Amino acid sequence: MKVPRMRATVAFMLAFSISSFLTRVRLHWRYGWDWSKFPRVLLLFVLALLTVPLRMTERLVNSRTLQRSRIWPPIFIVGHWRSGTTLLHTLISQDPQFGYVPSYQVFATKFSELCEFEVAKGLIDAVMPVNRDFDKVELKTEGPQEEELAIADRVPYSIFHCYCFPKNVKDLLRYVTLTDVPQFEIDRIRIAYATVLRKAHIAMNGKQLLVKNPANTGRMHHLMKWFPGCKFIHIYRSPYATARSYLNMNQIMCRACSLQDCDDNLIWRNTLESLATVESKYIQDRATVPPGVLSEVKYEDLMEDPMRELSRVYKELNIPEYESAVPRFQEFLKTQTEYQPNVFKWKRELVADVNETCKTLFEAFGYEMLSPSDMDPPKPPTSDSLKKPEQEQSPVEKKTD
Repeated sequence: MKVPRMRATVAFMLAFSISSFLTRVRLHWRYGWDWSKFPRVLLLFVLALLTVPLRMTERLVNSRTLQRSRIWPPIFIVGHWRSGTTLLHTLISQDPQFGYVPSYQVFATKFSELCEFEVAKGLIDAVMPVNRDFDKVELKTEGPQEEELAIADRVPYSIFHCYCFPKNVKDLLRYVTLTDVPQFEIDRIRIAYATVLRKAHIAMNGKQLLVKNPANTGRMHHLMKWFPGCKFIHIYRSPYATARSYLNMNQIMCRACSLQDCDDNLIWRNTLESLATVESKYIQDRATVPPGVLSEVKYEDLMEDPMRELSRVYKELNIPEYESAVPRFQEFLKTQTEYQPNVFKWKRELVADVNETCKTLFEAFGYEMLSPSDMDPPKPPTSDSLKKPEQEQSPVEKKTD
């Protein structure tokens, strides 16, 4: 009998539901929920309780192993959500010298070691979503995944809880920039992060980890203290394309996960506040990052010539064995030629909102600011290796997507 696969948003919600019971209580106490979402709230509590035996078993079996584990300084891929972090992460992870946080460790972080058994992996693979709802990017059980969800499962101090509590995004954004955050909360984030990466380090047989987490974009200085010797790759994209794509993601995720009533206006305000806050903090911090620790990638340049950009990144960060990884990069790029990006409707007032909120980003990253009446900008550069059939797009998307 064929096992029905979950939608990605359902899998995401279930992953949130397995947050430890105490974490769930703290979040509901701090932010509250609306009665219209009570069935969803009840489901989350029940599922959190049901996973307690699995969590306790793994803690007893693997706590000493995790404590003894030491990891190489990771390479962190940063940049706001929907700016190309997933593409860059998946592309560089083709290099066999790197490990990463696999999907099954993210969606079942507190008992992921139990998922190492082939039977458990087979079950997870049977119900794992084929792709993400908001962009149709393929999901694989053992493929690379963003680890912030695993951190959110362990502590209430994560921006990922914004999908459950969209009315409290401003407060949750503090955990991206780590400003106005008590030291004991920062310490708990550090411990949770180290645990997640130690698990991945063991699963990847001791390889250096390549980590993709947009939430790290505003906390590079803390990461350099937590993981001495780490390096960063920052990818950025036109604020118009990033904001519109992130709006789509937020709408889908909030409809699936929100425990508070919210409308599209609130989601759009949250989208802009997140983009402006996260990237502004990065712009502020990058000037103080030591040479050889940070490399920047423009999304449009990556699409135009991915091999050129990868070669440059490897040189700037002094990453060895680029030539040996080139065939793997090229093979992956061939699989992406048929991928079709989302096509969004664009309203002129949204252009004005982005201009007002993200002015600093246009200046820092060298993008032209459009007038809301400018509805015929040029098309973006295309790549021979990532060439896609032309399709009708909104004018702003023609310029930026």
